[in-house]
Amino acid sequence: MLGVIMLDTIFPRFPGDIGNKDTFDFPVSYEVVKGAIPKRVVWDADRDLIIPFIRAAQRLENDGARLITTSCGFLALFQGLIAKEVGVPFISSSLIQVPLIYSMLGKEKKVGILTADAGRLTGDHFKEAGAGNIPLVVHGMEAQEEFYRVFVGNSPKADYSRLQREVGEVASRFAGQGDIGAVVLECTNLPPYEDCIRRAAGLPVFHLNSLIKMVYSSI
Repeated sequence: MLGVIMLDTIFPRFPGDIGNKDTFDFPVSYEVVKGAIPKRVVWDADRDLIIPFIRAAQRLENDGARLITTSCGFLALFQGLIAKEVGVPFISSSLIQVPLIYSMLGKEKKVGILTADAGRLTGDHFKEAGAGNIPLVVHGMEAQEEFYRVFVGNSPKADYSRLQREVGEVASRFAGQGDIGAVVLECTNLPPYEDCIRRAAGLPVFHLNSLIKMVYSSI
């Protein structure tokens, strides 16, 4: 069973989102951390959430989870702190696969990062994910009104078609940059648009779901 530590959200979870059980073909259990709204994680990097996240991970492990992950890539900040408190593999963020992807691309290529907010994704996030010394190109969704309103503003209603257009627009910024070899989706709300992103960027696309499926197959 996969255990997912969830932020406290009300926005829709489209197929492909980690919060939608149909995203996976194996059992999934969810544990919501009350009060962990997107703003506290993305904007504030609120370290008061560390203990609640650790306790949520431990509850999931006690309930039988063989692999534990989270619903927000910005939780890369807590990777080491949470991993040492559980006895099963823990994945805080899709960002922890950046070193693997970089090693597959060759030293002349950079890794593209598509994130919910490029201004809030700092060197500390990449350092904690083990990617502090890897050449990156980061583009964010912070200027995209519908995406930011829904997923960072935590709105219960969303225009899927508009979201898709916004995601495709930002993903297209990776296209034509010959020094980028692949794109990693930081945000767990982006995989529903994976095909759109791949077409717009013209590059391989990696995300948390692809990492989860690889690790889950090993256990």
